[in-house]
Amino acid sequence: MLFAVPPVVVPEPVVREHIAYYEITGSREEELVREMNRKGPTKPDGRYWAITDAGVSWSYDVRLAGGTCVLVKPSVLVTIDITLPSWKPPLGVDATIVAKWNRMLDALKKHEDEHAQFSRDTGDALTSLMREHASDTTCARLDATLRARGRAILDAEKKRNAELDARTAHGSSEGVGIAW
Repeated sequence: MLFAVPPVVVPEPVVREHIAYYEITGSREEELVREMNRKGPTKPDGRYWAITDAGVSWSYDVRLAGGTCVLVKPSVLVTIDITLPSWKPPLGVDATIVAKWNRMLDALKKHEDEHAQFSRDTGDALTSLMREHASDTTCARLDATLRARGRAILDAEKKRNAELDARTAHGSSEGVGIAW
């Protein structure tokens, strides 16, 4: 007697986001730039005024159930850590500098959120992939399909991040640069 295979439930991605700040000081434009250049977060290729360190992990098991291979315990985790500068203008600082800072910081946040959104989108795409391919005739085929398509989704995210930074010069063309 064959039993009906219950539908596979692929939950929404779990998204964990955290924003950290590093403090800078100064009352003149060149001091703010110098502080960000000195204190900004680093990656292997250099120091930046802000970074988004994001990653998407996903997992699942497969098992035979009623003559069909199905996903078991599918999950997607999106982790986004953004680091931004924080500046508290000292008393008496020129209002023009504060206005420029605020515009630059808004652009910086927008740019970093673009990177974060790529990871959120990747988490959604992996979830959709597992929902679309929750079962197959064999476990080897199901696993191979998910791995190949999942790898393509993850590679596309890396490409989107690189293209964004190349197109915007790490946000400079979006207002991140301080050309005061």
